[in-house]
Amino acid sequence: MKNNEFEIELLNRYTSDEKVSKEILEKHNLYFSKIKKYKDFDLENILIELPYIDELKKCHLEKIEILDKNGLNPDLIFMTTYLTLRSFLGKIMILNNLTQPVIDKINTLFIDIFPSKIPDMLKNGLLIQSKKSVLFDNVNKILIYDENYNEKETLRIFIFYKDGMFSNASLSYSSILGKGIDEIDNMELTGKYKNVNAVLFRKALLFSIIFSLLIKTEKTPISVKDTNKSESIKKLQTVTERKKVEGWIEKTIYINKKYLSKSKSIIGTLYKDDKVLKKVTVSDHFRRKQNSDDEYIFISSFPSTRWVIDGNKKITYYFKEDN
Repeated sequence: MKNNEFEIELLNRYTSDEKVSKEILEKHNLYFSKIKKYKDFDLENILIELPYIDELKKCHLEKIEILDKNGLNPDLIFMTTYLTLRSFLGKIMILNNLTQPVIDKINTLFIDIFPSKIPDMLKNGLLIQSKKSVLFDNVNKILIYDENYNEKETLRIFIFYKDGMFSNASLSYSSILGKGIDEIDNMELTGKYKNVNAVLFRKALLFSIIFSLLIKTEKTPISVKDTNKSESIKKLQTVTERKKVEGWIEKTIYINKKYLSKSKSIIGTLYKDDKVLKKVTVSDHFRRKQNSDDEYIFISSFPSTRWVIDGNKKITYYFKEDN
């Protein structure tokens, strides 16, 4: 009993709510033994096992170091961390599995300016992953969600690596909204471990934003298929039940066949002065809808022609001699 009192007292420093602290301890005792691969950070399976605790959305993961510094049971810290993540992903949690063509499309799509509003998918909590490969570099999962910390609107980004380890950091809305994509290197990250490359977080943010735009944009090439649902969702009968239920949905994201890339040849014809008229292919890209902050149209690649200088360019330098 004394041990439980000590654990609850420490958890209170994180939750500021004894009722929530007792619920975390209860869930730990009930669920932790069911989690078989927690040491391998089997993220999606762990989150599927865990219940939803709405009050944990008020907590911030920077504060969880209080538990470690005061010697709380590491397994209980683990459970608290993942229950917090579960809360941000929502009562009905969505796991997005990206196929390789979708990953390739996102990594090659061009966007010149960040939206002026955070996409709803990011604000509501987004988990995207590649089960068979990586999203980029050695990152195979991204978890990103909206949080308010120290009264500032921020995004929390988790990146998970192929070896099962993970890192996290946060950034303020003001560092990206409505700004040019070339400013991404100037983003200020907080809570990042010093030995973690900041470029990975910038790539994760850009990848997540492009995905969230692509999935809802006009003329999107993306299709979504529900590949699995929790039993609690399958049994839904009425609107009232849907409002009360909690569970998870696993989605597979793929590219429609008609949008799959075809071979893109570049053919040169005619000459005009020192330029050649070439048939080129304009890459897939987004175009912002007129008078909209966060709505885009997907422009599929299309053939075009350009007058370009072919081959080596002649450059002449003029030197001025000092008198």
